[in-house]
Amino acid sequence: MPPRLFLERPERGGFHNLCTTLVPPEGTNNLLRLGLKYCIEQGRPNQKIVACIERMKRSVRLKNYLMEQAEFEASQQGDTSVDITYNPKLYVKSKWIPPACERGNTELRMMYFADRLCKIEKSTKHSKRFNLTQYQHTVLKQLKEDQRFFIWQADKNLGPCIIERPRYIARAFSDHLSQADTYTRLTATQAASMIEETSDDLKNILHDHWDNLDLWERDYFKRSFIEDHRTPQFYLTAKVHKKPNWSTRPVVSCVGSFNEIFSKWIDDKMKSLLHLSTTHLKDSNQVLDDLHSLGTLPPGTKIFTADAVSMYTNIHPGHGLDVFTMWFDTFSHEIPRDFPKELFLECLRLVMENNVFQFDNTFWHQKMGTAMGTSAACMYATLYYAFHERTVLMEKYSLNLLYYKRYIDDVLGIWYQHPDSLNTWDDFLSDLNSFGQLKWTADEPSENVIFLDLHISIAPTRNIHTKTYQKEMNLFLYIPPLSAHPAGVLKGLVYGNLRRFWKQNSDINDYIQVAHHFYRKLLERGHNATHLADLFMSAATKFDAESNMSPAQLAETKSTDTADPSDTLFLHLEYHPRGIPRRVIRDLYTETLGPHSGFNRMVVAFSRPKNLRDALMKTQLNEKEGCRASDYIDT
Repeated sequence: MPPRLFLERPERGGFHNLCTTLVPPEGTNNLLRLGLKYCIEQGRPNQKIVACIERMKRSVRLKNYLMEQAEFEASQQGDTSVDITYNPKLYVKSKWIPPACERGNTELRMMYFADRLCKIEKSTKHSKRFNLTQYQHTVLKQLKEDQRFFIWQADKNLGPCIIERPRYIARAFSDHLSQADTYTRLTATQAASMIEETSDDLKNILHDHWDNLDLWERDYFKRSFIEDHRTPQFYLTAKVHKKPNWSTRPVVSCVGSFNEIFSKWIDDKMKSLLHLSTTHLKDSNQVLDDLHSLGTLPPGTKIFTADAVSMYTNIHPGHGLDVFTMWFDTFSHEIPRDFPKELFLECLRLVMENNVFQFDNTFWHQKMGTAMGTSAACMYATLYYAFHERTVLMEKYSLNLLYYKRYIDDVLGIWYQHPDSLNTWDDFLSDLNSFGQLKWTADEPSENVIFLDLHISIAPTRNIHTKTYQKEMNLFLYIPPLSAHPAGVLKGLVYGNLRRFWKQNSDINDYIQVAHHFYRKLLERGHNATHLADLFMSAATKFDAESNMSPAQLAETKSTDTADPSDTLFLHLEYHPRGIPRRVIRDLYTETLGPHSGFNRMVVAFSRPKNLRDALMKTQLNEKEGCRASDYIDT
């Protein structure tokens, strides 16, 4: 199907309609079937060249300044190497303005580069062109302005949803915020006061331990403190896959909040404790590697899964802190010697006990459970229950659990009623639920289970058999060809999914079936059949070659680029399908600036333009008078 025809052709399954009293505006399906990741092409390219050039100049000047400082220090110390230690995951860009470059004619070359890049942009004449039809533009404007409806995201990446706006707000209260044992409503003044008090407490604790922090940690905190900070925002995602009635998942966006500064630091410290857990599961790839290494299972072996009941809100903050103290006391010999235990525990307590957020014009304090939305939440929940797993479950049921791993709140295990064990399945369930107030639901062990995106079963040969599992409600809204994405996105999509299918499916026929389904869905999205066939064949050839490689050869092939990012100049441009090509920018850089910049390589880093999600979905609600969230509380 030609790409332009895809925009005009009606298609089923563009969104999940959760409305009960109103009918979504005509044309909603025609727009939302593009997918929320569909990037909107502006009529004419505007790649923000001036901002790109200013950012490039700062990078080059900063690099040259650091090189000069390093050379000076090395000459003073008689050492040609300078060790600059920092953590890229906790790096905050300095606002310091470096001086102009004094080396050679670097400033002049940057001027040539900037001047010619601007001329290239101006010399390229473009007529107006859009990747949305006039009808879709009209529907987009209508959905943005129509206060009767609300566009939101389905859980598990199952596509966009639409619901009446009052019902969305009402579900936030009825499903979550009305739970008085978990949430307390605050006034705007109380919320601001609590946030300020928590900020002061965190700063005071940090001040007491300032001398024990690394230099990069001090820089991280100092630079983060001077940023503008916002109040965390509460929103919902729809669990449309839940039957018979869909439900909602509460989410808090803490990005840009003050507490998030410390939560990111806590999360980084927790990662250095992750080795304490013997049950941590990284992803489904690890599941496959683990299960395939088990070999033949004994007769009577069964597979089971278990799910935590509202894990985040059922971890008591006090018990969570006690558990981390027990980790430090019981396994002190496995804790990094320089781990800042006291500072860590104090910061953890304040972050977990003082999660304040906003929902439209109402403010709330989450007084029970893991602080939702904070960076440390996932790792906190993982390590919390891992203590019980390591000290009780894995010791007591070592003969029964041939396999046991957990991905946050999802457990996958293999149960074996060992003849030398007196433990029963009911005993295991009892112990599974005997840690704090956290409870689990588990189905009876069987020979077939669904876990993450896998269907796992025990074959007649007593070996583990796996295949790809795709939820019934999945709309498969892959990015269409007219989305304003760089050309390499489709190749990455095809290679990434085919590689995943190749690894997930034990039977070649299952792989062929799911790959063919993927191919059909891409065709339905408007992609060219010949181009897709070439990509699929290229991927198949690559996977076939990899299957004949030794582990050492495969590791070498899959090794990532180890180039030092501090030695790479990034040119940041917003992508536009008819903008300046990456090749032209590279050639211009090589001709004018090149090695004179002080960097060994240059990368053109395209950022995506605004997509439908940006246009239709806002984390922060701002309802009109008479329809504010506070108006629904009494109702």
